[in-house]
Amino acid sequence: MLRDESGLWIEDKHQLDVLLKNHFAKINTSSGRQINGVFNNIISEVVTEEENLKLVKMSDVEEIKSVLFSMNPWGSPGLDGYPPGVFQTYWNLVETEVVELVKRFLQTGKLPDSLNESFIFFIPKVDNPVTPVDFRAISLSNALYKLISKNLSLRLKNVLNKIISPNQYVFIPKRQIVDNVVIVHEMLHSMETSKYKKGYLALKLYLSKAFDKMKWNFIIFMFKNLGFSQRRCNLIYECISTVKSTVLLNGIPGIQFCPTRGLHQGDSISPYLFITALEGLSRADIAEMQCFKFPKVVLDEYDKLQRDFWWDKDNPKNPFYLKAWDSIRVSKYAGGIGIRDPHMVNVSLLAKLGWRLIHNQDALWVGNGRSINIALDNWIAGMGPLADWHHNELKYVSDLIRENGSWDRNLIDSVFNPIIANRIKAIHIDINNQDRIRWEGRRDGEFSTKSSYNILTHENSSNLDNFLLHLWRLNLLPRVILIVWKMAADVLILRSKVYDVLGHFNPYCMLCMNDIRESSNHLFRECSFTRTVWSGLGFQMPNGTNDFLSWVKSWFSPPLHEWKEIFSIICWKIWKYRNMVVFQGEKPNPIACINLIKIAIDGWALLMKKENVGICNRNCVNSRDINNIMLANRNTRRSIYTDASFDKETGEFGVGLVLWINDRIVDIKIFAGFTTSSKCGESLAVKEALEWVEELNLHNVKVLTDCKNVENFLGNKPSSCEWRSKGILS
Repeated sequence: MLRDESGLWIEDKHQLDVLLKNHFAKINTSSGRQINGVFNNIISEVVTEEENLKLVKMSDVEEIKSVLFSMNPWGSPGLDGYPPGVFQTYWNLVETEVVELVKRFLQTGKLPDSLNESFIFFIPKVDNPVTPVDFRAISLSNALYKLISKNLSLRLKNVLNKIISPNQYVFIPKRQIVDNVVIVHEMLHSMETSKYKKGYLALKLYLSKAFDKMKWNFIIFMFKNLGFSQRRCNLIYECISTVKSTVLLNGIPGIQFCPTRGLHQGDSISPYLFITALEGLSRADIAEMQCFKFPKVVLDEYDKLQRDFWWDKDNPKNPFYLKAWDSIRVSKYAGGIGIRDPHMVNVSLLAKLGWRLIHNQDALWVGNGRSINIALDNWIAGMGPLADWHHNELKYVSDLIRENGSWDRNLIDSVFNPIIANRIKAIHIDINNQDRIRWEGRRDGEFSTKSSYNILTHENSSNLDNFLLHLWRLNLLPRVILIVWKMAADVLILRSKVYDVLGHFNPYCMLCMNDIRESSNHLFRECSFTRTVWSGLGFQMPNGTNDFLSWVKSWFSPPLHEWKEIFSIICWKIWKYRNMVVFQGEKPNPIACINLIKIAIDGWALLMKKENVGICNRNCVNSRDINNIMLANRNTRRSIYTDASFDKETGEFGVGLVLWINDRIVDIKIFAGFTTSSKCGESLAVKEALEWVEELNLHNVKVLTDCKNVENFLGNKPSSCEWRSKGILS
């Protein structure tokens, strides 16, 4: 529901389409004004003929493939529904057509019909949007158009430094916008303190909806005057002028319109066209944190926003934190989620600015030693300045170097203690070059905010958990990896935790419905429903002999590490299915859960070109097919897998049975109750399986159990089966 210009609330889907379409079509409609002639005198050609030839040369197969595979594979698709990952995955099949498409565009300067059609979806700019003005429009273009656009943008990127003035920093590689911030504040400071009688004037230009209102003819005018060839200009104009936009409202396509000005938000070439058109003007967001020390209260509030967003805390009166924030706000490989401490980020960014302003002054690399002060500079690794230096006759490091460019070892040994002397003599001297400054936080000696942040937070790569290294490097969707991390970090919002903290709901598992508290260990490992699912996928789950975290980690080390992706997908789907049961009222059905897992694994295996995944070749049947399979002939292979879990503290047990016929899961049965031991639970599982066979009137059925004592007892073999189990099985 949105409000139109007259203040009326609009609820009807079609009327909302019209409202949004009219608003953004108006913004994207050119006024038709001519370009002011003054620009003819201030724009000069800078692009050479040789550079123009490179900009329009025909792309070869390798260049096109390289551009395609550099694109985000699974970003939001356009009208055709295919993200770049589809073309990457099936490159061997589509290579010829894709290459031909790009080459034809470069030859003719024309795009195929419908290739430049795009969806427009809307991102709120405020917390409670009520009018179209409160939304930002983002274009979802077709993958093949994005391939052509990115090809053009990568070539344009090579000449940006020539055509964009040094005072323009946004979007230009190796330029930093913070330089402009510092200059502006220095100018304002000078204006405030100046005693010049005539005074100064500072003018701030606000460019409202600059992307959406950028005129196409002005963009081409700028490119022509900068020396770009007519052919290159034609390619650019074809990309920006053939777009057709369709409003996407709640996932449903609406009304299409054709803009006459503006650039795509989300198109890789748009930023470069924008800064070229705005050459000479400043359009940069103020990156204050990179230039000034923020007040603690501001950074604390910023940190609070991060924390509340992570915990999805809508009601500040009922805080519900499952883990200390400081343990989450660390790097992924240190056990956290990679959220950064804004206080340390602020300091790291200031350090970056300081490094550039003083041309790197942290740790020096000795060249000829003439500019390094022995006492004051930090030039000896791990030592810092020499506070107790008393040899005034030796001022610079060059005083310790012989004329032949080597250390004066005798002199060094006479004035330094042995530890410092050995460190000095280990420093390499480059006598032919000037002294340079090197940052010890990185191997290449170059400063980075990341290394600075790691030093400030004492995070390093020497104490990393192998489990976390393997986890965050899994070739899976981030949301799948995140579930496994939450399992290991014990931050899943489980019913028992909500009950203990807030008293809401009941604390029991809704998959097995056995009045057992829902914990991570129960949900993923001990629940009779879950054990049935694992068994149905071909995994026999032993009773938990180790703690839950150790069990999760065991899948990331030998001998189970080859199954770590499969394990992660299964856990993710179990969690999703659990949520369907809890929040959508889905009736627990192990076969349905197994089918969902199988579909997910099949999709992953296809994408990764994995063969012989194992469980992907096992099938589940629908309930309507069960009776037909039950009536199969006596030569049909039939088996029932049994599994049981037992909680020795409560005496509760759960059993899962999976009926297989001809390598297909036909039916599943789960039940629970109370017993005296895990062995009794396994015995009860076998007994229930045998009764199930009789109930279904099946013949030649194998009943399988992972309890050797039970198996031996039933096979009349020597067994140490306890007397309680014998009583159940007799």
